[in-house]
Amino acid sequence: MSITNLPPQDDLEARHSRLDKIVRVSYNEIYLVHDATLTFEYANLAALKNLGYTEAELKAMRLTDLFNFPDEMALGALLNSLRRAETDHLQLQLKFTRRNGSHYDADVVIQVLEKDKLLLLMVTDITDKLVTEKKLLDTIREKETLIKEIHHRVKNNLQLISSILYLKLVSLSQSDIRNFLEDTRQKIRSIALIHERLLQTEKLDKVEISDYLGKLIHDLQVTYHRQDLALDIRTHISQQVIGLDTAIICGLIVNELVTNAIKHAFSGRSNGLIIIEFQQSGENRFILSVQDDGVSLPAHIVPGSEGSFGMQLIDVFVKQLGGSFEIFREKGTKFQISF
Repeated sequence: MSITNLPPQDDLEARHSRLDKIVRVSYNEIYLVHDATLTFEYANLAALKNLGYTEAELKAMRLTDLFNFPDEMALGALLNSLRRAETDHLQLQLKFTRRNGSHYDADVVIQVLEKDKLLLLMVTDITDKLVTEKKLLDTIREKETLIKEIHHRVKNNLQLISSILYLKLVSLSQSDIRNFLEDTRQKIRSIALIHERLLQTEKLDKVEISDYLGKLIHDLQVTYHRQDLALDIRTHISQQVIGLDTAIICGLIVNELVTNAIKHAFSGRSNGLIIIEFQQSGENRFILSVQDDGVSLPAHIVPGSEGSFGMQLIDVFVKQLGGSFEIFREKGTKFQISF
């Protein structure tokens, strides 16, 4: 550039004055620190105001006088990576001490301004931000506690309904009514089990399906145990975390199909096999199947069939999942739901 193209001296001075004003009145605290001694060369108005020191007082101090951690040795190790150009800046969260002894939390960005001479510190007081974040975290924890309490009460209320049904069951003699109430009680139990599992996890809207179905199947095996039937129940359930509503419906489907198989598939037999599978078939797609080696389901019984209350329920549940339903009737019966 030729001398004739250089900005006039007045323009340079105006620009320097403007930049100096920007630094002085900046909302962020700005410091210049000598690299070798860590003494202060400069501090803007925001820094002096927040710390409570005069410029002369601050220049008589060292950077490490403002905080207790990290100590000078640790800070030196951090600064060495900056000096060796292994990183272009350091970002630390420190607690600065004011002249009056009070403290504030600071986000500190350190850069090399002049190699081996000056370090530039850009400091933001984040005390209020941390207080706000703590309040938000406290609010979230309160809500999580409330949600857990709701799940706890729902579980208790469902168990109370189940107990009431059981007390009525023992006084009834008509087998159809007893069977209906027992099946209803088990459906209520399967929903209560969901809320019980939610209380034991940090996720309040999702369920680990292998844990949930495993416990549900065990309950069914105990509830419908038959002295005349050696029943082998096998499960192939992948560990998947799924939404609460989906898990409830899957539980109700498994409850219905396993119960029906135990009651009707092994008539006249002393042993039987039931296989329950739950696998992922694609992104956000799953296959749930319940298979037995008993008597094949009659061909006229299909999903939604008016003659079968159980099939009507399965049809409703599958529609709620937005899925499809297939029945295979070879060497027993296999129900497969894709959703």
